[in-house]
Amino acid sequence: IPLFALCLLGLLGSLAVPIPREVRGAIGVVAMLGLLAPLVLFLLAYRRSQPAALLARLGRWPRLEEFCSAFYEGAHRYARNLRLIRNILAVSFLSQGLAIASFLFFGWALGIEVPVMSYLMLAPLGILVTAIPVSPAGLGVGQVAFLGLFHLVGTSQGANLFTLYMASSVVINLAGALLYLFPLPAATAPHPAGVPKIEAE
Repeated sequence: IPLFALCLLGLLGSLAVPIPREVRGAIGVVAMLGLLAPLVLFLLAYRRSQPAALLARLGRWPRLEEFCSAFYEGAHRYARNLRLIRNILAVSFLSQGLAIASFLFFGWALGIEVPVMSYLMLAPLGILVTAIPVSPAGLGVGQVAFLGLFHLVGTSQGANLFTLYMASSVVINLAGALLYLFPLPAATAPHPAGVPKIEAE
């Protein structure tokens, strides 16, 4: 939801950018559908503990009834916890917003002269494309996606932009290896003498 919302916000802020009308319309349709689909699922899961008849039939058609039933049941439990949903959306907006901000900083480092709103419009779509399980972490797929997307706003540095993002992610994630080299001390159990003994009746 945050990626599609940020994409739609960037699209509205990039109306002055010379992008073909067909491309702008396609981006708008994708962003709107990406927002509406989970919202409709949320409303259905919030109001009904069992999926609607149409959804149940769609689940039986590809022989995924058990998966669809378990997915809807889990969605129903989460949808009833509005506080949890609010916290999840807040953390997701923060993390995705920081990811897009990193693309903006990398673009400045590469000297890419692209409006800020264009990053909001294009980076979420590129991130979504890299989620397609074609290659590990979207390697190669991300370069092609960002190259094509940022070519729409007049730059050929899209692939380099994603490569910098991937390189920084690898460096940051490698920091977790420090826990293997310098493990945290194990928690010590309380002394048995300080624990009262409970006699069985």
